[in-house]
Amino acid sequence: MRWGWLLFLLGHLCSPFSPLAATLENPDFDFYVTRDPQISAQVALAQGAGFFKEEGIFPKLHWIVSTPELPNMVAAGGVDVFTFEQTRLAIMRGANLEILWICTLAEIGGTQQFLLGPKTKIASPKDLEKLKIGLQTGGSVTLAIQSMAKNHGVDFRKLTFVNMSPPDQIPALARGDVDAIATWEPWASKAKKLDAKLYFSGAKSYVGGKEEDVSYLRYYSGIGATKKFVERHPRTLRKLLRAIQKATEMIQTNVEKALPILSTELRMPIEDLREVMKLNHYTNEMDSQVMQAGERLIPMLLELKKLPHTIETQGLYYLNLKDTRLDP
Repeated sequence: MRWGWLLFLLGHLCSPFSPLAATLENPDFDFYVTRDPQISAQVALAQGAGFFKEEGIFPKLHWIVSTPELPNMVAAGGVDVFTFEQTRLAIMRGANLEILWICTLAEIGGTQQFLLGPKTKIASPKDLEKLKIGLQTGGSVTLAIQSMAKNHGVDFRKLTFVNMSPPDQIPALARGDVDAIATWEPWASKAKKLDAKLYFSGAKSYVGGKEEDVSYLRYYSGIGATKKFVERHPRTLRKLLRAIQKATEMIQTNVEKALPILSTELRMPIEDLREVMKLNHYTNEMDSQVMQAGERLIPMLLELKKLPHTIETQGLYYLNLKDTRLDP
């Protein structure tokens, strides 16, 4: 089935003139999400604020630690709707998984961070080659490290990475098992409470004690679904996107109202959540800027051997959220 035909089918079945428009295929579908504010804020808010219920759907949320878990989960079957980010989109398509990006959630480069341990001292970026760095294999923050290394003449191949999940990075850094960590929120904020120092992120650099804007990693989070789920549940997905749009609008227009709800759902203190969310740009746009950001990731993923071959990603972005303003 061609992607263009699939888009036509989705739009037709969700049209108010469709005889099937009133029927939802699976209102209590399983939804796999990471418990962090850059990838799942709108999902958590839609759940806590009752937006899903307003739309007549009752997704079963399954919280996972991080998106590098997703490719194997989707490949094994049974995982059809999930939150992820553009690096995962490319990696999963490179593994021949038939998935689609159905909604953008946020631009999240600023939350991908590299932090030095409280006792770690370096004179220049070249000293990073001497450190042990905690990093979950496959984490998107790897791309920010690669960009920084190129910018400062660091040999990326000489960097020593210790594979560990974000929750394991924090005690390892406290014990001194690693000298630095490459992670994302909310784990970066937890590390800072141990006096870890932010060295750079996807959007900022503090090298040499000087703050400056950088573009080490600009990319987006979103909602993905398997092709077969989109084919079989278009009206359910339309309802999902309507609920997500309501959550995005609340974040954009009244974030203080959203914070207590998000704090409960994401299990983060309001103060920490407020600061983290300032680093993200929440949007549901599916425009050329989003697609180009995904395209720019491909050469880096190929160089890191995260992809077996180049892939075409633009055909995977197909559902503009503005369509959800139509009656289901």
